[in-house]
Amino acid sequence: MTKFFHDLLKQDWDKFYFTDLAFGVIDFNHSKFSTLHLNRFGKEEQNYFFDLASLTKPLTMGAYDLLNPTSDEKEISLLEHRSGLPAWGRLGPDWKKQIQSYEIKGGNTVYSDFGALRFQLEIEKKTGRQFQSLCSHFWDNELFFWKDLKSAQACVATGFRRGNYIAGAVHDDNCFVINEFTVHAGLFATPKGLAQSLLNLQKETDFITKMNSSFSKKKERFLRGWDTKSTDDKSLAGTLCSEKTFGHLGFVGNSLWIDSDSKMGMFLLSNQTLGSWNNRYEINNLRRLFADHIWKSGFSELTL
Repeated sequence: MTKFFHDLLKQDWDKFYFTDLAFGVIDFNHSKFSTLHLNRFGKEEQNYFFDLASLTKPLTMGAYDLLNPTSDEKEISLLEHRSGLPAWGRLGPDWKKQIQSYEIKGGNTVYSDFGALRFQLEIEKKTGRQFQSLCSHFWDNELFFWKDLKSAQACVATGFRRGNYIAGAVHDDNCFVINEFTVHAGLFATPKGLAQSLLNLQKETDFITKMNSSFSKKKERFLRGWDTKSTDDKSLAGTLCSEKTFGHLGFVGNSLWIDSDSKMGMFLLSNQTLGSWNNRYEINNLRRLFADHIWKSGFSELTL
């Protein structure tokens, strides 16, 4: 993997907008992983934190549901983005009141940060507990909510806010304004921290087997807080994984995919938004290329 991506990016850095790129591959069958973080100069880095962006959703909502599977259709519709809530909008100090004002009425899939936040509020109301305490049990010591990051920890910059680099603060504006724990965005991790957290979740819940079984009940794109592989040849999960592949994407240029048949996982972390938030052509091609390289090569090539 190291040689493959050194060679690839040595030729192609100039067509991308990110300065940092991390790869990870996880063999859940044998509880091991390999990661690689390269900067724009081809140097290998260690222990830098990446904004996970919307990878936060499955690591919070999806993880909670694994230990507390709900049969409540309203809660499931929120988990699976079928609640009828708006996709997005500006939130302020009264964000909870605004989010709670919407009727949960069901409908077709509309990927919704508001639906994720409503799920958080519904579960906190039902349990009487802060959501962070319900989903952080498997987090590695290199995975944090952004407000809990220590000032000395190095973070990859993801853009600009008020004329300054966004580094060590969440990129998502609503999460930044809310300034407290949210499930739609806000987690940060090193590549090793993300990989180990997923292994911890598997050890605690056997979530890959559970997700594999859940595919028989899948209604649309999203499943129990996770995204799933699309059926066309443009899937960002690649074309060489099984139909029972699930994961998520992150706005700053992240991908996470797990093939529940092979129990192999892969992720890509970047800071694509440092240069452009709307030009996704090259990063999406890289997502597909990396995914198919891993599905084809397996864990045996991770240290090559």
